[in-house]
Amino acid sequence: MASPLYKQHFSLHTGVCLEDDSARVKVYPVLLDGDRILLEVPMAQAASTAA
Repeated sequence: MASPLYKQHFSLHTGVCLEDDSARVKVYPVLLDGDRILLEVPMAQAASTAA
């Protein structure tokens, strides 16, 4: 995955920037279920976004 603004490239497995290992993005486990994509979000984060 590449950032369109800064042109940094990130690993979709770890979230670490390939050009600068101090930069990272959040990554989440996913599961393909037919034509649906299921995303596993940690409980603490799910609770904070639901409020």
